[in-house]
Amino acid sequence: MHHDAFANLDALKSKLDAHRPLAPELVRNLREDMVLRYTYHSNAIEGNTLTLMEVKVILEEGLGIGGKCCGITSKSSTMPTPSRIWKAS
Repeated sequence: MHHDAFANLDALKSKLDAHRPLAPELVRNLREDMVLRYTYHSNAIEGNTLTLMEVKVILEEGLGIGGKCCGITSKSSTMPTPSRIWKAS
């Protein structure tokens, strides 16, 4: 990473820190979005062709889309499952 990228990250973190403490609802929404994107990208790396919205439906409703539901998982043992994260908030 270039020095400018680190400086940009520091500036963005300072902006975020100025808004702390974050509202609990905002923290919950950010956590849900992080889990969704983490699951989408980790499955895409392995060749899954689901869209971000399809992954969202599967995680929230447990519904499959076009028979593709079998391949999606939250694979990391260090990453809690989406349902546990969403219900914990």
